[in-house]
Amino acid sequence: MKKQYKLLILVQLILLGIGSVFDLQISQSIFNRGSFFSEFFKIFGELPLTLMSVLAAMIKFFNYYDEKKMVKSTLFGLLSILFAMMLGFQIPHYLDMNSIAFSIAIILGVMVLSFILIYKMDLDRRKELDNFAIIVILTAFLSVLVINVIKIFWGRMRFFKMVELNDYSNFTPWYLAQSIAESDVYKSFPSGHSANAAIVLLINYLYLNSKHENKVFVFSSIWLFLVQISRIVDGAHFMSDVAMGGLIAILIQMMLVKWLSRDKYA
Repeated sequence: MKKQYKLLILVQLILLGIGSVFDLQISQSIFNRGSFFSEFFKIFGELPLTLMSVLAAMIKFFNYYDEKKMVKSTLFGLLSILFAMMLGFQIPHYLDMNSIAFSIAIILGVMVLSFILIYKMDLDRRKELDNFAIIVILTAFLSVLVINVIKIFWGRMRFFKMVELNDYSNFTPWYLAQSIAESDVYKSFPSGHSANAAIVLLINYLYLNSKHENKVFVFSSIWLFLVQISRIVDGAHFMSDVAMGGLIAILIQMMLVKWLSRDKYA
């Protein structure tokens, strides 16, 4: 996996380099806000983070429950609900649906399905995934935290707003931080969708040394790249934004896996 992760880092650095020179031209060439492609991944591109986090927190909930550590079990149970709520309000938000009933239905559906899935999981397998669950949860937390802190202080205007104003004079290269972001319009750099989608790469560690290892790596990488491209098409981000978002998330994953995982993940 180290070689595969190094390959992904190299690809993100190449994209960052290309974006450093051609960000504006690329966005002008492929911008198609409202297309099915951009809308689909805007709505569902971050699902890996929320779904994997719910399942990871549920694994910890059951494992601590088995050990009669009720306080820790309860905390992870509440954490799984929190991640489910993120998903439950995230999808209606992107669909422009202000429906509490729809959000509650998503939250309950995700929680029930996650509970059943982990409850029926083989006990030994659940224990085996305990450390992996912590890696997923910490990756989700750190990715969201780091990306959003940078967004606030970078203040880069999103491309779609420039199109709306028909004025590209506000374009700035990614390496020049502007000022505190006044609103979401100025939170282009880096891409949260790209960072959140990148957590799907952690699935690769569940298939190490299996016959499906390469297929899973290809699938997870394609998902990340499709999300990244869609964010440029949507005009929400430039190429350098999505490259940096993916790069940050991948580096966080590598750090946590090296620090927390057992030998087989090292």
